[in-house]
Amino acid sequence: MGHHPATYADGGVAVSWRVNPSNKPSSWPMRSRKSATSRRIACCLGRITAARAMAAAIYWRGLFKDFQHSNQYDPRNGFLNWGYAVLLATVGRGLIALGCDPSLGFGHSSRTNAWALASDLMEPFRPTIDAAVAFGVRDSEDVDAISVKSAILKPFSNDGPVKRAVLDVVRGYRDFLGDGRETRVQYPDRPLLS
Repeated sequence: MGHHPATYADGGVAVSWRVNPSNKPSSWPMRSRKSATSRRIACCLGRITAARAMAAAIYWRGLFKDFQHSNQYDPRNGFLNWGYAVLLATVGRGLIALGCDPSLGFGHSSRTNAWALASDLMEPFRPTIDAAVAFGVRDSEDVDAISVKSAILKPFSNDGPVKRAVLDVVRGYRDFLGDGRETRVQYPDRPLLS
């Protein structure tokens, strides 16, 4: 048996070095080492994704009673999606206003997503939308759509806390790209309701 890992038909790498320590990845040709590293990263990302899913389930149970994201008939999903669209547009406008390309994302990277960076930077602001919807529909059988949408929009007014915080985050991100100091990006630590 040589120093190369076994390769499966689907391109996966058998980590034979765990069985035979003398056949560790550092002794493999560069291509095989990269493949093994990619598999380990994919495994870690899978664990992170599973942890995020569990955390999300706990979060949504705590925020709404009897809630499922997959229920398209639940008005809360419609309000959340509408609020996220408002948030995405606000972050996208902030990026463009300050000279950043909203398509150059780091987490939501895709050639087909013109708003990838806006999607990345909006994530920490989602609890503001969630809280506005939760307060708007709490303990109400008959939900007033205009009231809920007004509650969502209020923090986005020109002098509202979300608008100011989004611009601060975009400025911090732009400065971070210039000097590499990530402490420049200051996200809110709570929902920004008016």
